[in-house]
Amino acid sequence: MKNKKKLADKLDKLVDQMFKACQTLKPIPREYLLFRETLTPDDYWVILIFFKTGELNKAIKNGTCYKIHEYFYNNLNPIEDLNKIIFFEEGEIPEDPEELNEIFTIATEKLIAIADGTESPNCNICNHNFHKHQFVGVVNKELGYPTKGFLTCPEENCNCFKTWNPQLS
Repeated sequence: MKNKKKLADKLDKLVDQMFKACQTLKPIPREYLLFRETLTPDDYWVILIFFKTGELNKAIKNGTCYKIHEYFYNNLNPIEDLNKIIFFEEGEIPEDPEELNEIFTIATEKLIAIADGTESPNCNICNHNFHKHQFVGVVNKELGYPTKGFLTCPEENCNCFKTWNPQLS
């Protein structure tokens, strides 16, 4: 248990550093939750980043979420054998324990859906048609073409977000 506490402290410190580093991004995240999911054998750490109501979709579409995601994965690499996943949420962290539990449950369901890997024409996160999702590439300056990026769902008010960085998976 002591090692889990040390790991949680490291993650908490990293999230705090991220909040300081991303002050120039628009919109900026407001708060976060960090928890250890124990329903799957992989024992994931789940980081939920919250944006103000009405700002999450903009943050996904303009690349803010991608930049935050990349920051985390680039800085989490020194923490060995860490199974981690980042989800972006809208609104505030609920104070009501039932609402908070619902957020944990939804995040865990997303994690399980991602890990499932079953072929489907629908997205395993939002369940909309996957083939309609929009890919945004980040050009590798040395190669001259995108080698990483993110994808989003075009459905109105859908906040589905995934990366396609081979090194960030």
